[in-house]
Amino acid sequence: MQNTRNHHTMPSENKPRYRLTKLGEQMARLPIDPKISRMLLAAKKHDCVQEMLVIVSALSVQDPRERTAGSARSRRQGARAFYRQAV
Repeated sequence: MQNTRNHHTMPSENKPRYRLTKLGEQMARLPIDPKISRMLLAAKKHDCVQEMLVIVSALSVQDPRERTAGSARSRRQGARAFYRQAV
């Protein structure tokens, strides 16, 4: 019997283990959120880029109602300074 353990082909160290698909390469070229870039590339495929630009422009704007922890802290500090001056 032959030892089959030594017959595995080792992947070449020069080849990358993972490669981007063509779609992934196109998405990587766009300096925007991957979800947005995917939507735009799909719109290009379906010939509706103008319509999708309206949608993704609305999706890419941060909701003003969402507040980060840092912005809450700075608002509190500003309010303290304001009330100290007013009193």
